[in-house]
Amino acid sequence: MFRWLNGLFSSRNQDKSSEEAAEEIKPHQKRVFGTRDFEVGVAGTSHYQQAIGAATKGKKSYGDRVYINVVLQTEPENPHDPNAVKVMTTNQQTIGYLYREKAEQYAPKIQAWQDRGKWVGCQGTVVGKGQDVKVYLDIDKPDAIVA
Repeated sequence: MFRWLNGLFSSRNQDKSSEEAAEEIKPHQKRVFGTRDFEVGVAGTSHYQQAIGAATKGKKSYGDRVYINVVLQTEPENPHDPNAVKVMTTNQQTIGYLYREKAEQYAPKIQAWQDRGKWVGCQGTVVGKGQDVKVYLDIDKPDAIVA
C-alpha cells in the first residue's frame, strides 16, 4: 500500500534497537497526509540528536533538509503532560514530542487509532546539520486523522 512505511511495530513499549524492532514490524495501518508545509514542529529534539542522526544516516539530503518517516504515539501516563504525543522513527527511536498545544489537539485522534490497535504515521523533515537539528512534521489538521 504505502511503501514509505512498510511496517509498524506491534508493541508500544520502550524504544528498541533496529534489530529488535524488525521482529515486531507489522503492516502499516494509517498514514496522515499533510499539505507539504511541514509546519508542526517537534519539541525536545536536542535530547535526541543521536536518534535523529541514525534516522537520517544514508538518506539523500535536499540542501539542509532530509526527509524521514515517523510514527506518532500518545503517552497518557506521561507525568509532565497527559496529552503527550511522542514522535518516533519507524525503528521505535524517540526523536521528540509534539509541543503541548499541538499534542492537546492531536492526542485524542491518535489515541482513537491506538485503541483499535493501529498507528498514525507521517513524513518529517530534519533541518540543519551537526548537533542542533530540528524536526518538522507534514501532518494535516487533527480531524484528518480519523476518517
